[in-house]
Amino acid sequence: MSLAQAQATRLEDLIETEGPLEELILRAEAGETNAQLKLGVRYLDGKDVEQNSLTAITWLERASQQGSAQAMFTLGNIYYFGLQGLQENRTKALSWYEKAAKVGHPEAAFRRAKLGHSFEALSWFLIAANAGHASAQYEAGMAYYQGRGTSTNYPEAARWLKASAQQQSPEASFALGMLYRFGQGVPQDYREAFSLFQTATKLGHQEAILQAGLATQSGRGTPQDRFAAFKIIRTLAKTGHLESIIELANCYEKGLGVKKMPFVAHSVYNYLATKYPYYQLVVDKRSALTTTLSSSDINKSQDLTRYMLKVENVVDALDIALLDKPTPIKRHSL
Repeated sequence: MSLAQAQATRLEDLIETEGPLEELILRAEAGETNAQLKLGVRYLDGKDVEQNSLTAITWLERASQQGSAQAMFTLGNIYYFGLQGLQENRTKALSWYEKAAKVGHPEAAFRRAKLGHSFEALSWFLIAANAGHASAQYEAGMAYYQGRGTSTNYPEAARWLKASAQQQSPEASFALGMLYRFGQGVPQDYREAFSLFQTATKLGHQEAILQAGLATQSGRGTPQDRFAAFKIIRTLAKTGHLESIIELANCYEKGLGVKKMPFVAHSVYNYLATKYPYYQLVVDKRSALTTTLSSSDINKSQDLTRYMLKVENVVDALDIALLDKPTPIKRHSL
């Protein structure tokens, strides 16, 4: 079985529904590897036959002995997930995933990497990545970026993240966008970074949504529009996304796309510091802003904080406290 074939094979595709069971058994007993594999999956699934995990394992092991990567991978799944009432066995699962990976099963190599020790993971990720496994390509890229199991290598990180992003991985598109933003392993290119953030945004990546908003706020890679950026940040903050809530406070503190209201920013920092007392960033931001506010503004901030804690949603609380909608400043572009 080729690497591409192994990656494309799905368990349900192996359950043979055409032809009598007796014929499949005869073919399996005659030594046909694919028949042994299909028969094992049939007994595991209980499709048109009484479910029998031990019989399933017997046939899958026989197929494995003849080099079936998919049979090895399926055995790994059986022991890892404890399928059909069988007891989970991580050691056996890792062993079968490793065997399948060595004979060219990308998903097995990926799982072997995820389940093993971090220092050995990269070699397994690379096996799957070289076979075109998008998630493994992303993990390999991040390993090179973070120096996990290898020395930090930004160009190599970019190479693997590009491969993964081309397969519509939102995580890879976002990470690659950050590389372009800071010029790590690739030339610094704000426009390319913004394009990648947009791609990841369409695929539902929340951090990419925030970065697209911040790029719009600063005008890096796209025309500056602080009001549009404020709306992006505000919409994401409404979902409870912590970093977006912090950026929302920053907008009120500095008047970025919205009327400058430092007491509102203080109330947000105060709310977050109350909810996350060990989050030093928001504690420091609250402390710094406290020294600049009047006693009247401090009182307003405390009232608003209490309301936020009651509502448990910063944006919802602000919508009501600020008479439904914030006051935007006139949009402008540079």
